Amino acid sequence: MINTLEMIEETGERRAPISAGGTIETRRLRRLEVVCWVIALMLGLLHAWASRHNMDGDGISYLDMGEAYWRGDWRMAVNGYWSPLYSWLLGAALFFLRPSSYWEFAAAHLVNLLVYVAALGSFAFFLREMIRYQQSRAAGGGWTGLPGWAWVVVGYALFVWSSLELITLRYVTPDMCVAACVYLAAGLVVRIRRERELAGSRTFALLGLVLGLGYLAKAAMFPLSFVFLGVGWSA
Repeated sequence: MINTLEMIEETGERRAPISAGGTIETRRLRRLEVVCWVIALMLGLLHAWASRHNMDGDGISYLDMGEAYWRGDWRMAVNGYWSPLYSWLLGAALFFLRPSSYWEFAAAHLVNLLVYVAALGSFAFFLREMIRYQQSRAAGGGWTGLPGWAWVVVGYALFVWSSLELITLRYVTPDMCVAACVYLAAGLVVRIRRERELAGSRTFALLGLVLGLGYLAKAAMFPLSFVFLGVGWSA
C-alpha cells in the first residue's frame, strides 16, 4: 500500500504545477502536516501499547486463520465468513516475528499499529486531494471554502478521533484496513473529479485495485465499491 501511495503522489505532483505563492503555502501546509503526523503517530503508539494484551473472540479467529494460511492448512484457512486480508497480515507477523505465547497478542496489536499508519497515509492522500480540488475551484472562480491550514487541522483531528475512539486499536479486527482503503478510494475519486478529462485509465485501475483490497479486508466493501465506481465514472 505504501508503494501505491508513492506512485499516486508522484502522479499527482507531476500534474499539479503551482505558482511561487502556492509553493510557499504548500510548504507551510506540509510543515503543519508533519506536526499532525507526529501527534497522530504518538497517540497511535500509546493507544496500541496500552491495549497490547487485549484480545476478543474475533481476534482469536483471525489469528487462527492467519496461522492456518501460513502453514498451508487450507481447510481451516479458507471459509465464507472471515475475510482473508487481515488474517494474512496477522499470519505474516506471527510467521516472521515468532513471538512467544505471552507476546502473541502484542504482535497482533503491532499489526494494528502498522495498519493505522497505512490508514494515516491514505487519509493524508485524501486530504491533499481535497485541498487541491478546493484550490482548483477557487482559481476557476468557484467557492473558496476553508483555508488549507483549517482543512489540515480539522481533518487530522477528526482522523485521530475516529481512528482511536470509534474504530480503535483495542480490538483485533479488520476495520482499520477498511478505513485505509476507503480513504484511498475517496482520494482517487476526488482526483478523478479534479482532473476530469485528464484522469486516465491508470487512475481508474488504481481505484479498482484499492476497492479490491477493501473487499478482501471486509465483504461490506463489495456493495460500496459500486458507489465509488459510480461516483468516479460520473465525475
